[in-house]
Amino acid sequence: MSMSAWRANDVVAYDAMREAANSVVALVLRRAAEGAIEQSAAGTEAASIRRDVFQVDGYDRAAVDALRDCLDARAAELSGNST
Repeated sequence: MSMSAWRANDVVAYDAMREAANSVVALVLRRAAEGAIEQSAAGTEAASIRRDVFQVDGYDRAAVDALRDCLDARAAELSGNST
């Protein structure tokens, strides 16, 4: 049996980043349905978010955390909570 290079907290961070991506995609699509974002722009942004998630190196904790920070900032912006 081989051991994974992931530590338990890395898995939690990666899962949190994926959940943040799902939330942002949902917000983008909701804003498009409300007419605040063009449908085509929303589709492009959602696809870009998915691509970023699939391309991030799950073993690179700094990259996972950086993407999560970007996603959190975008979620705040879409929710009107940006500072």
